[in-house]
Amino acid sequence: MVRRILRPAEAQQRLGCKHSKFYEHYVGKGLIRLLRLGPNSVGVLEDELDALIDHIAAQRDIVPPKRPRGRPRKHPVGTETARG
Repeated sequence: MVRRILRPAEAQQRLGCKHSKFYEHYVGKGLIRLLRLGPNSVGVLEDELDALIDHIAAQRDIVPPKRPRGRPRKHPVGTETARG
């Protein structure tokens, strides 16, 4: 199997994000590692990018618990308070 190296512009297009989010979120947090191709050029391994996309897709299936809507109550329902 041939391993391809993608330039950042193509990687950004496949992830669907802009330049700043790509570098701050994905590269800055270590989710994607850049390969040095020359003095002024970098690339991303296509396999690593595909693995990241699969990881993001797997996270989509995890549903966070629902938070109650509205303003929190001062006195929860069912507790009696002494008012005098």
